Amino acid sequence: MQKQDNFEAALANLRDDLQKPLDFESAREVAGRVALFAICLEQAWKTMKQVLEYQGFEESQTGSPRIIMRLAYGAHLIDDQEGWFQMWDDRNHASHIYNAERAQAIIDRIGSRHIGLLVALEQKLQTPEWRIGE
Repeated sequence: MQKQDNFEAALANLRDDLQKPLDFESAREVAGRVALFAICLEQAWKTMKQVLEYQGFEESQTGSPRIIMRLAYGAHLIDDQEGWFQMWDDRNHASHIYNAERAQAIIDRIGSRHIGLLVALEQKLQTPEWRIGE
């Protein structure tokens, strides 16, 4: 499944980047980490949408990211709906960050909380219950 492959590749890139120390004085490094996070989250919700469609959730066909996250939570594909909403809010705010403290807060959440939610989704997608076409 292409969307899931894209999500897993984006998550691998984000995980790799999180292993490296970040120089908050470097706008390029900060922007790079935020961009990797945004790409990963974008791929995650698109993967959830595809999986939910495959599982027969008709509401997912025209769903926005928040609708998809609600459906995924109701279907037990994700376990922390509020955490996913926080990720989406951070993604939306990250594109408008001009304040170093705000940027650091988002980047801290990426490494301390968001990555765990993304990894949990990856693990759930690897179970027979959620695989597409198997």
